[in-house]
Amino acid sequence: MTKANVWLDVAKKDFADAARSKMLWTLSALMIVFVGIASYAPNAMMEDPDIEAALNFMSSPMLILIPILAMIVGYMSIVGERDTGSIRMLLSLPIVRWEVLVGKFVGRLGVLTLPTVAGFGVGAVVMVALYGDVPAGSFVEFLVLTLLVAMLYIAIAVGISASVDSRGKAMGLAAGAILVLEYLWSAVPLGIYYLLNGNLTMTGGVPDWFQFMSFLTPKASLQKFLLMFFDFGFANSLGGLQAGSDAPIYLQNWFSGIVVLLWLLVPLAIGYVRFQRATIS
Repeated sequence: MTKANVWLDVAKKDFADAARSKMLWTLSALMIVFVGIASYAPNAMMEDPDIEAALNFMSSPMLILIPILAMIVGYMSIVGERDTGSIRMLLSLPIVRWEVLVGKFVGRLGVLTLPTVAGFGVGAVVMVALYGDVPAGSFVEFLVLTLLVAMLYIAIAVGISASVDSRGKAMGLAAGAILVLEYLWSAVPLGIYYLLNGNLTMTGGVPDWFQFMSFLTPKASLQKFLLMFFDFGFANSLGGLQAGSDAPIYLQNWFSGIVVLLWLLVPLAIGYVRFQRATIS
């Protein structure tokens, strides 16, 4: 390993290990089949569908699948090597632990990025064949959104993996993170509102703090932030994320960019601190 780019060497090795373990090829096959079917399905289910309908049809299941895949790809990235003992060999080299963490994050992001891009490539071919020209803007917007969601959840997964000392703990925390952030989060602001008011009747409109809490998850904050740059014409459901000019600062779309940055950095920072303090013998 060259000292100047140790983290990059770790990332390359991690990517190569994933290819040898068939993880990369399994993910590629899954993404190609999933995107291919999702691209074709509107043609079979709708009368005279267009490309925007196809992208809209594909967006919801894709954005559910990607966080789950990111957790699966990332949750064993560091703790797996602690379980097998190979981390001791890695740390015996001229390397510091933050380089291991960053290398693992970049490597696992590559492991999920390549299959995702391959799947979208197949989807583009299917859509051109079925619906005519693919609008490059909408297609690229969807791809960028998907890859950035993958990046945030890979950061969470690698942070978890660096924070614990066993596969079981990592699996439990990863499953819990997905469950809370993707499926149960809407109950959090509702629960707080009920504790504060004793009921769930919002007679005066939705409070600002409630809206902020609702958009606090990695995916929602990212979508809200990206509305500053993309119109997401293929996903009508995202229109409600656009803040008005008179909204409080913390509800402005640009503020969601700060939330996104925190979702990227805080899990990795927590993982680093715990990994740095861990005794590995």
